[in-house]
Formats: sequence, C-alpha cells, structure tokens
Amino acid sequence: MEQKNINKRLLKVSLITMITAVAFENLAATADLGAIGVHFHTTKSLALILSFFLVAEIVGVVALSELSKVRGPKLAVLVGSTLFQVGIVLVSLSPNITFLILMRGIQGLGGGAFGSVGYVIINDYFDTTERPKIFFAFSLAWVVPSLISPGISGYLAQNFGWQFPFLVVLPISLIATLVLALALPKRSKIKPRVLESNPLLRIVYATIFAASILAILLALDSIPRITPLLIIIPGIVFAGIAGKRLLPKVAFSQFPALRRIILLRVLTNFAFFGIDGFLPLALFRDRGYSLALAGSTLTLASLSWSAGSYLHSRFTKPNHRGTLFRRGIAIALIGVAMTGISLYFQGIGSWFILAGWTIAGLGMGISYVSLSVALLDVAPRDHLDESSSALALADTTGVSVGTGVAGGLIATALAIHGSRSISHGLAFDAIACLLIFVISLSIGKSIDHSASQPTSLA
Repeated sequence: MEQKNINKRLLKVSLITMITAVAFENLAATADLGAIGVHFHTTKSLALILSFFLVAEIVGVVALSELSKVRGPKLAVLVGSTLFQVGIVLVSLSPNITFLILMRGIQGLGGGAFGSVGYVIINDYFDTTERPKIFFAFSLAWVVPSLISPGISGYLAQNFGWQFPFLVVLPISLIATLVLALALPKRSKIKPRVLESNPLLRIVYATIFAASILAILLALDSIPRITPLLIIIPGIVFAGIAGKRLLPKVAFSQFPALRRIILLRVLTNFAFFGIDGFLPLALFRDRGYSLALAGSTLTLASLSWSAGSYLHSRFTKPNHRGTLFRRGIAIALIGVAMTGISLYFQGIGSWFILAGWTIAGLGMGISYVSLSVALLDVAPRDHLDESSSALALADTTGVSVGTGVAGGLIATALAIHGSRSISHGLAFDAIACLLIFVISLSIGKSIDHSASQPTSLA
C-alpha cells in the first residue's frame, strides 16, 4: 500500500478521534450544568460556563491558525490539545464557579485547534469528492458520545460529583493527541500560504473581538438590571470593528459568497445552540427529569444531526449546496417551533420537546454541512486559512452569543415568573430563533450559483 494512502487513513482516524474528544467535552459540560448549579447553589452565570469556553476559543482559533501557517498544522494541534487537557484538570479542581468559568477559558484557547486548523488539513489532504464524506464522518464522531456522554455525565455527577464528567474526557483527548502526532508530518505537504496581514496584529484583533463579545455576555448575564445593558452598545461597536479586521479582505471582496456563508453560520449557530445548551437544564429543573434522562435531548439531537449529515453526503454536486441548506433550515424551523410551544405550555408532554428538538437536529445536520462544504468550494486556495478561520470564528461567535442571549432571557424569566423560569426563557428565545431561521432561508438562496463557480485567486 502506498504511503500516501496510509497517511490519509491515519489522518481520517486522528481527525475523527479528535472530534470525538471535543464532542464528549461539549456534551458533558452541557449535561453537567444542573449538577454544577446544585453544587455551587446558583442558577446565575451557568450560561458563562458554556460561553466562556467559546469566547476564549475565538482567540485560540486565530492564534493557532497563524501558528499553523508558519510551523504547520501539527504543532498547532499539539499546542491546542495541551491547553485543552490542562484546562480539563484545572476545571475539575475549581473551588468556586468563578474559577471554573475562568478555567473553561483555558480549555477554549486549546479548543481553537479543532476549528480552522481542521479545515486546512481537510483541504490539504482530501479532494472535493472526499470532503463531504469526511464531514459526514465528523458528524458520526458525535454519535457515540451523544449516546453515552449525557447518560454517563448524569450518572457520574449524581453519584461521584460534578467534576467527573470533565475528567472522563481527559483520556480520550490524550489518545486523540497521540494519534494526530503520528498522523501529521512535521510540515504540511502544501507550500506556505500567503500571509494576508501581520499575524500578531490578527491575534490582537481577535483578543479585542473576544473581549467585546465577553462584555456583551456579562451584560446579558446581569439582566434584568439596566445599568450593565449600557455595555452592550460599545461591545457591539468594538466587536464589529475588530471582527471586520479578522475577515480575509481579498477573498471576501472578490467572493461575496464567502460573506454570505459566514453570516449564515453565525445566524444558524446562534439560533440552534442557544436553546440546545439549556434544554437539559430546563428538563431537570422544571420537569423533574434526572440529569441522565434530561441529557437525552442532546443524544437525540446529535443522532438526528448525524442523520442529516448523512443525507447531505448523498449529494456531492456543488450546485446542490444551497438547496440542501434551505431544506435543512425549513426542517429546523418545524423542530424549533414544536420545542418552543411545548416549553411554554406545561400541559404539553415532555415527549413533544424531545420530538421537536430531534427534528431541529436533523435540519441543522443538513444545513451545517452544506455551509462547510460550500466554503471549501468557493474559498480561494491561497486564502483558505483566513476563510476557514473566519468560519470557525462564525461558529464560536454564533454559539457563544446565542447561549448568552438565552441565559439573559432565562435571567429575566427568573425575575418575572420565578417557577419554570428556564422553560419560559427558552420559549421566548425560540421565537427569536424562528425569525433568524426565516432570514437564513432568504439569504441561503444565493449559495447554489456561487458554489458552482470555479475558484480562482490562485
């Protein structure tokens, strides 16, 4: 067998193992929110446990992407994995919720290795016909964790302590790091890429962008008090200025499809993951589910997401991307509507929540992969680093802000309704999500034509 084929096989295994580790961690953190709230006697700042990881990941995405350009993806992945693992240990040692949130930031810095660098590896070593299958394999890497992580996390949290759902991720991450170290060469086989701007300056802009997003999230976490809301406006301004500097200027000016793809990823991630992060907590606090059973929402949504990704992998023609995206969003609309209605009206059985979120996961699985592959279709090769970094930033921005907004709505519902506040807050968040999905349907109409055009700018 040729060495090239052996390397490809190792790369597939290592990338899937890496995604599995990330999936375990994300699902464990979300399923563990109820136990963390009980242990630290608070429902405040739970959104920041999820969001702080993602905000720090913004800086990690840019910094590790720049490191990948200069020293190759192997070193970037190893540095990121090390930070991620150190963060897990420190999180498990947290004496209070503030320390826990800060240590999640260290995890997030390392988690940046699993964003843009992964896209570069896929582009370097797999051709256009293989990429949809790789993204489908990525979604499958969530299946096993989604089946066992929520249940295991709930069991460990209830019987041994909230720390153990984090610690169980550590050996998986170590294995992923080892396999990647064996699979990746010291240098990428692709020639060094064009440095569109000063790497250190990009890291500074990423830090300003992340700090601005964090300020917005802290203000949202302080709702319903009015004074912190004054932070939101300057936060949005500074985030807009810094975020614009992080976008690939040449590629975005000549390929408007890239701008639309990035915008759609922000919108769809905002809409879906804000609700997804708090559904287990709502079922645990408001419906009396056990932690393990409440986590089943994550399992069902991850399984249906994988099913949606599989449906997408059956269509590899570039001019199908926009059509599949719109169909996925239409399905997600139905699921979010079902979930929002059943969250608000207590008389509707919890099974309706589970069914609705399963449908939403199916639609997101189709639409998410459509955008991932569409970006690789249209991004100019010499600017792939910047384009994939922008997509990773869109992911983390959408998820973190969506989670923060959902947390703010829950805080408002806490002050107004008291009981069942989490469900009421998520129900209002679902209304905003429906509007965002409708907007996404309109923007997504232009993807088909753009993705079918050949990429230039070589």
